[in-house]
Amino acid sequence: GEPRPGPSSKARLLVLVLSRVDGFRERQVIRETWGRGHANVVFFVGDACPTPKELNLDDACEPGKLPPPQEKQAEHDRRVEETHAKAEAEAARHGDLVRVPVAESYRALPEKLRHAYAWAVEHSDADWFLKADDDMFVRVATLEANLGRRYNASEPTIVGNLRWNFRVQRRGRWAETKYRKLEYPVFPLGSMGHVVSRPVAQWLAANRESLQDYQGEDVSLGSPPSLTLSPKPKP
Repeated sequence: GEPRPGPSSKARLLVLVLSRVDGFRERQVIRETWGRGHANVVFFVGDACPTPKELNLDDACEPGKLPPPQEKQAEHDRRVEETHAKAEAEAARHGDLVRVPVAESYRALPEKLRHAYAWAVEHSDADWFLKADDDMFVRVATLEANLGRRYNASEPTIVGNLRWNFRVQRRGRWAETKYRKLEYPVFPLGSMGHVVSRPVAQWLAANRESLQDYQGEDVSLGSPPSLTLSPKPKP
């Protein structure tokens, strides 16, 4: 669905909320609380995974076991169809929901976020783009004002809870299988949300097909040329 036109394209800040396609309750809570009165809040969802969760590899929409019995797959297909239909109705009713061509899973978040940036730079004139999750609380007006006072939106800038010299994990949920060095380049912690200026969003959108997906959307953000980071904390 296409978000409501008008105010969202004029705001200096556009809030990109990543949400599961079946996260109906979470999105409605945002509309009724911190998102109320803010036309610059847009939700991005993917497609429900076509295989049952219990058969997939951890945090991925990728089967790791034998196919389920035919009747179980048929029941899953029915639930997926119902979820997609409900999401389409939600998009038509609220005008703030965008579906991107990504199968929902934790490991697909890097691709999902880049699709969100690509949509955002095409459909808005915003200077800043906040990546948020649907379990966050955002003071939209306060954040927009602070960004305008403290940073130059014309420069490639990332603002967030930055991680410096962060050790790459090889085990557990955040196990990294593609990045071979011991430490990641500096990145904004995904669970805290982060803001990028328009030049960064444009760079990510333009290079989205060539960027490498690592274990999370935060460590996969990439490093646009001449990047300006929010200040590094003092030791």
